[in-house]
Amino acid sequence: MAKLKIAIVISTTRAARFGHKPAQWVHDIAAQRDDIETEIIDLRDFPMPFFDEVASNAWAPRRTRSLSAGKRRSPSSMASSS
Repeated sequence: MAKLKIAIVISTTRAARFGHKPAQWVHDIAAQRDDIETEIIDLRDFPMPFFDEVASNAWAPRRTRSLSAGKRRSPSSMASSS
């Protein structure tokens, strides 16, 4: 019976990445088995310069509403201001 082949893809190319550590961990555990063959595929090894960003857009600073804009006014303060 042929061995099961599994590719472990490290999908980030950023300098401050963490994905290589769990990828190596999974590879080391799978290497202990006789019925599985694994290969780590690192996207850094392929020419994709548009993926070499400093940070993810998901971590961009978000604009927050000012505290005064988010305050709720009590009914009594609304009645006195009208």
